[in-house]
Amino acid sequence: MGLDRLKKTPCGFCFVEYYTAEFAYNCVKYINGTKLDDRMIRTDLDPGFKEGRQFGRGKSGGQVRDEHREEYDKDRGGWGHIKARYEKDRELGMNKYEPIQHIPTGASSNINSRLGAKKRGYDSSDDENTAKRQKGDLQELSEPISNDNEDSPVNPTSTAEPNEEATMDFNDE
Repeated sequence: MGLDRLKKTPCGFCFVEYYTAEFAYNCVKYINGTKLDDRMIRTDLDPGFKEGRQFGRGKSGGQVRDEHREEYDKDRGGWGHIKARYEKDRELGMNKYEPIQHIPTGASSNINSRLGAKKRGYDSSDDENTAKRQKGDLQELSEPISNDNEDSPVNPTSTAEPNEEATMDFNDE
């Protein structure tokens, strides 16, 4: 009878030895798939005894089949080892995120003065020149554009009336 490696409890399987290989093959042929106590019997041929296999082959002590079982089976120990592995991984994952013990503070507001830099990279005399320059640019943009230069290829005014079509002549001179 197979035992759980860690708990030493029955795993729900056993090994049966037959006198001949023919009897073993007949067992697999006729008993495999039958029911006993509303449980399906599964028969396999065993490749032979190896030391260390008497307590199951699974990593968790039970059978390898139980480690991959996803459905609930009360007769085989509940959810199987996949559910236990999931819970263990979840617990380990939660331990990675421990509560914050120390909340870091931001940089101080006078960091630039500590580094020896000016407030914005220029001094107050630059402020006045910049303000005058920007004010002058705005005045230039608000003045109407005049076309004093007749040689200019661009004519900003249109001679077409609202209901007339504008035409352009391209003469090669």
